[in-house]
Amino acid sequence: LKETLEKNVGQALENLRRQYADLMPYTDEDVVGSDDTLTIDLLCFFKKDSVILTTTEDEAWQEEKSFSKEGILHVVGESEQLEPHLLGMKIGETKEFQLSDQKEIVGLMGPQFSNYQIKFVVKVHMGLKANRCPLDDSLAEKVGMKNFDALHQQVIAMISNKRKEQEQMLLQQQVRNQLLADNQFE
Repeated sequence: LKETLEKNVGQALENLRRQYADLMPYTDEDVVGSDDTLTIDLLCFFKKDSVILTTTEDEAWQEEKSFSKEGILHVVGESEQLEPHLLGMKIGETKEFQLSDQKEIVGLMGPQFSNYQIKFVVKVHMGLKANRCPLDDSLAEKVGMKNFDALHQQVIAMISNKRKEQEQMLLQQQVRNQLLADNQFE
């Protein structure tokens, strides 16, 4: 139980570090990294049974079998299917890749694309590098706390309270279920 609490506290603090990260515009030397914010163009082609269904942008919109979006704001880490392909790219770079794993496709696009392969063409226009706050008083100050010890104690208290509330709700549900089982209504 204590290990779970410590793990949850660690995850909560990492989320705060990510949420309060300083964002710095990319330089020409920067490459896409975790938690960065990008502006990308995304072009997708869908293929079923090794036959390309659409080949031009006009057909894509009419048949809804492929699409093109420009200027998408994307936070690296929000799509586990795209991230391995985006990591390491630079401003102005274009990359083409395919997804054929059905689990990845359904996770990204939804179940209606379960029998498709997808080819992506991605271009990175600009990015903001996320510099996470250290686990110290500077993070606490950004969150509005006096110091890191106070922030740490607040996070522990919040997680402990949430756990107690969940336990209470579970107990109430069990009592309701037992009452309904013992008192059948017709």
